[in-house]
Amino acid sequence: NPSVHLSSLRLLSCEIPDIESLLNLNPKPRINANVVPTIHTKSNKKHWKRNQDKNLSSIPKDFIEANFEDIKHTSLSERAALREASRCLRCADAPCTNSCPTQIDVKSFITLIANKNYYGAARVILSIDNPLGLTCGMVCPTSDLCVGGCANLYASEEGPINIGGLQQFAVELFKTMNLPQILSPEIEALKESKNQALIGLLNSSKVFVCFRRGFSHIRAVPEEMSLAVEEKCEFIPFVTPKQVLLSDDGSKKILGMEFYRTELVNNEGDQVTVDKDQLLRLKADYIISAFGSQIEDEDLIEALKPLTLDEKTGLPKIDPQTMMSSSAGVFCGGDISGYTDTTVEAVNDGKTAAFNIHNYLKQQLISIASDKSDSDAAKFYSINKLPLMYTPVDLVDISIDVCGIHFENPFGLASAPPTTSSAMIRRAFDAGWAFAVTKTFALDKDNVTNVSPRIVRGTTSGHIFGPGQGSFLNIELISEKSLLYWLTSIRELKRVHPKKIVIASIMCAYIEDDWKLLAKQAESSGADALELNLSCPHGMGEKGMGLACGQRSDMVRDICKWVRSAVKVAFFAKLTPNVTDIVDIAKAAHEGGADGVTAINTVSGLMTIGPDGKAWPAVGKEGRTTYGGVSGNAIRPLALRGVASIAKALPAFPILATGGIDSAETALQFIMAGARCVQICSAVQNQDFSVISDYVSGLKALLYLRSSQQADRWNGQTPRMVEKSKRYKDERELLIAQSKRLDFCGYSKEVLDRRISESGNQRLTIPGGRKGMRDPLYEQAKESYLLRNKASDMRPESSQHQSIPSGSDKPESSQKALVSNAGEYLNQLNLVDGEVQKLEDLVSASNSKIGPYGALDNKQQVVALIDPDTCINCGKCYMTCNDSGYQAISFDPKTHLPDVNDSDCTGCTLCVSVCPIIDCVNMVERDHPYVPKRMSDIID
Repeated sequence: NPSVHLSSLRLLSCEIPDIESLLNLNPKPRINANVVPTIHTKSNKKHWKRNQDKNLSSIPKDFIEANFEDIKHTSLSERAALREASRCLRCADAPCTNSCPTQIDVKSFITLIANKNYYGAARVILSIDNPLGLTCGMVCPTSDLCVGGCANLYASEEGPINIGGLQQFAVELFKTMNLPQILSPEIEALKESKNQALIGLLNSSKVFVCFRRGFSHIRAVPEEMSLAVEEKCEFIPFVTPKQVLLSDDGSKKILGMEFYRTELVNNEGDQVTVDKDQLLRLKADYIISAFGSQIEDEDLIEALKPLTLDEKTGLPKIDPQTMMSSSAGVFCGGDISGYTDTTVEAVNDGKTAAFNIHNYLKQQLISIASDKSDSDAAKFYSINKLPLMYTPVDLVDISIDVCGIHFENPFGLASAPPTTSSAMIRRAFDAGWAFAVTKTFALDKDNVTNVSPRIVRGTTSGHIFGPGQGSFLNIELISEKSLLYWLTSIRELKRVHPKKIVIASIMCAYIEDDWKLLAKQAESSGADALELNLSCPHGMGEKGMGLACGQRSDMVRDICKWVRSAVKVAFFAKLTPNVTDIVDIAKAAHEGGADGVTAINTVSGLMTIGPDGKAWPAVGKEGRTTYGGVSGNAIRPLALRGVASIAKALPAFPILATGGIDSAETALQFIMAGARCVQICSAVQNQDFSVISDYVSGLKALLYLRSSQQADRWNGQTPRMVEKSKRYKDERELLIAQSKRLDFCGYSKEVLDRRISESGNQRLTIPGGRKGMRDPLYEQAKESYLLRNKASDMRPESSQHQSIPSGSDKPESSQKALVSNAGEYLNQLNLVDGEVQKLEDLVSASNSKIGPYGALDNKQQVVALIDPDTCINCGKCYMTCNDSGYQAISFDPKTHLPDVNDSDCTGCTLCVSVCPIIDCVNMVERDHPYVPKRMSDIID
């Protein structure tokens, strides 16, 4: 009605006042500079400050008394570990490993962590090199060892990898798996046992308060020093002990200590001179000595005979190569060796000594066994290698049969650059790969010559350089090598590795005689199976091969019929995703007599056009390019869709999956979608053939955990987030978790810190007051905190903080809930019926849940639930909900805590997708019916 004034109508394109208020903190482009006086920012920063104030007086020393919480910055959560591990360059001849006293394969265990194979990472740490991996991960002076050797990343701006933190994370998570160690299958139990005496001397942790040298010569490494500073330690350099001061009342109570001042000789080196004219006296209740000691007691020296002691150090003389002392059969290590300074070096001494003890005893036992004519015992005693660590996980069978062919594991190399030559395939078999598909070869009349450059990094994962590329693009053609080379190579590979599976990849134009001839020759070479490349998306299609054949169902059907009539071995048609419906092509292959299909080949794409207008890869001076094949993780969703849709349409039809498989976990996804084996290319391009050990151990661990009675408590190798009442052992642990919340900052955080102190029955001393007396400021802040908690009880249940009353006010039910031990919740991994699931049983296991959109129930709705105890207050959920969702999340301007309005939340799950913290946002069942807002009712 033209007579109605516009202002009287609600404009649909304008937000209502409630939403405008909610959007108050939503980011907006700035059109003007901000001016805020410094006096305000100095005050505001205290409200938002989350780290510890550098002002010593802000936190009384008594406040942290007897607090032994892990304060290392190197300790990592799963999220942080995954991100940190992804930075590793996985260097050749890795300097980090070369710098480690125990020679841990650092790059391997970091690679396994990045692929979420935490069991495999811990096994690399514990079994290969360091039996005390957790201890060393926590206390190693890594800046002087492996991290100091992370020279390649030291040369970049982002700096070295947090190796100690990653090691600690992997072993701690492995510990929660509660897996027993078993004897290696390669080693028989000892037929005879001997009594042995072991004297262990652990290396001292070097935490210096008073020390003889200056800060530039202190033995403690920088990370130890910085943590001590944060713990409010005081450092007094250039002093050496004179005497302990004791009370003269007969109680011999320690009162303090006197020190002489020291000076460096010539201001350099480790030598110091003592200036007895300068004295320093310190009060003290306890004294901890942490200095090198010598054996001077005559009785002890006599008791150690016939051990020879070094005259200078007073320590036993040892052979540093074997750790054997001057007395045959007596081995020493650690501090007593005189060579060792750190815990990890002491561990390495133990490993070295153990190996040489074995060799020492072996010679005697072989002699005894020979005298008894016991050849089996003599054979065992002749073993001259350190075994790996074994658990029941390592006994899991991951073999599978496909078309009557036995694969020792489901992992193989795709027909791609990693199988360019038979020598490369042979090295891959030596590394543990179960099968390989040769680089596609053709009749000599169809020989090709590649262009360069032709294999380039993808841009689908942003500006990431180095390993870990999310995709690649290639314009490489089939093999440049002759037909004779490949036929000879296949025979050789089968002769050297008869149990490995060699699949010959072949390609021809749409010519019947060519396909029959090439297939027969490949079969006669001894190939276990054939793969028909009907899908190369670039170059070959212009020759009437590859994609030119694979996009037409009739051609695929005919080619499969021709090959079927020519050979008896199994063959798989390799399918292209560059079609309307891949299922139609798979059905054509099935009708043509193919034994199975490989899905999918690369996706046709154009990866990069630079700001200068030039494409990449650019060939020749003209800088020409063409559409290439995109591979890697970027195409995984397309590959999963292709595999699942084929498996549902042709349930008994074998599928070899390829496309974005880079871990055991992703391989299992494809198997549960319908594949029986997986082919890998891009992951090897990112690293090397050794990734197979990651995939094998990872898949075994996944199957074992799935078969446990507590399988529902594991998501892959990640412990599921347990209920809040079971997450923390006691009130103290819950309070510590809550202390990370931003609404506990400034005075509020101080209140919580004090409550943590009290909950541990620690002495609380307020500066300026008597012990046990409350500071009025503290009482005021606490009252404010309790009022806020009480107010939070009025909020919707989904957004309430868990409030833990202190002292006797705490309900009994709350006490019981809090003492539930999360470790006990996770640490029971008994197998169901004593068996581990077979890989065969998991093929297509997920497909019953995959179907058309019409099969989805729109009556079962969910809403978002944000856990305030794990929220880091970044507001990503709030922003994405505002500008890409339904404006259902509010954001508190004072606490930065997001709060979901259930009535507005539609369960779209964008908030979960962008949240940086694992399991912080969960989708839970909606407690009332969902009614869409059609908005037609507000239109006149």
